[in-house]
Amino acid sequence: MRFSTFSVSVLPDIETARHNHNLDGLSDKDVGNVLFHQRKQRTGDSEVLPWHQLRIAAITCIDYNQGEVSLTTQSLETSNEKALLEILQQRLNLDTHLMNWGADSFTWPMITYRAMKHGLAWPDAFDLTPEDLQLSFAMTGDTDQSLDDLAKQFLLPGLRGQTRDSLWDAFVNDHWAEITRFSIDHAVNSYLLALRLHHFNGTLSTDEKHSAVRSLADHIDEVTLHSLFRAFGMKD
Repeated sequence: MRFSTFSVSVLPDIETARHNHNLDGLSDKDVGNVLFHQRKQRTGDSEVLPWHQLRIAAITCIDYNQGEVSLTTQSLETSNEKALLEILQQRLNLDTHLMNWGADSFTWPMITYRAMKHGLAWPDAFDLTPEDLQLSFAMTGDTDQSLDDLAKQFLLPGLRGQTRDSLWDAFVNDHWAEITRFSIDHAVNSYLLALRLHHFNGTLSTDEKHSAVRSLADHIDEVTLHSLFRAFGMKD
């Protein structure tokens, strides 16, 4: 059996906004604030940007393959957006069930749009539907279910107070570790819920599920790992 969970951290597409709105003299922070202000003027109260005004800032993929687990993560701090997208492209080229917690009308269109913007060819992407990708839909039948809320119901760590809104503050303050950590925590919680789902539907045995949890030891801190042992009814 093989499956992969992934998550992305997103930020405003400063470069395109600076070009389209003739904002060459403004800092990245000021360009972002222009976008937020314009969005609030249009909506009346929300500063949440539409997907076409965003870029991918970090990506994390967790791969489960016949008991072997690997985690891959990169951010714009050390790479570029095209390279981040190619990490996901590699998964599309593999015989794996690719899942994201909320690959709905926001996340997946944004990803495919950014891939096209960078000239990537993803023919396999058009064979995927939201139902194929959405872990939230598979588990709850609800595409709006909060990952943080459901993870905590299973005694998983959740997102530990992180939100997508906090990513902009992290970027402004050059805290790339926080931006990367958001994508990692999102992917880890998605992966753990996917283990629950695959055990429930009979595609993973109890021993395989427990082994898959232990395989995260190299990627999370010891306190969190032991809390997962308790959540999955495992011995330390």
